[in-house]
Amino acid sequence: IVDANAAILDMLGYTAAEFTALAVADLVAGESPEVIALVADRVRATLAATGRCDLGRRLYRRKDGSTFPVEVRVGRI
Repeated sequence: IVDANAAILDMLGYTAAEFTALAVADLVAGESPEVIALVADRVRATLAATGRCDLGRRLYRRKDGSTFPVEVRVGRI
């Protein structure tokens, strides 16, 4: 994670410094590390081909441990 907007920081309860120190696996709830790795491979391949990737609905974990559904789209900066 290189950067984040204020909205996601507010939703998840992190400061920008805390958030950029996290890995994606720290945010995704309910998926195994193996599934997260497979999705990451798919994202890298799709970004290389198109510059963006739509991951659909996922469950994210806030700093306080609570979870909420998100719609995830990834793009190159």
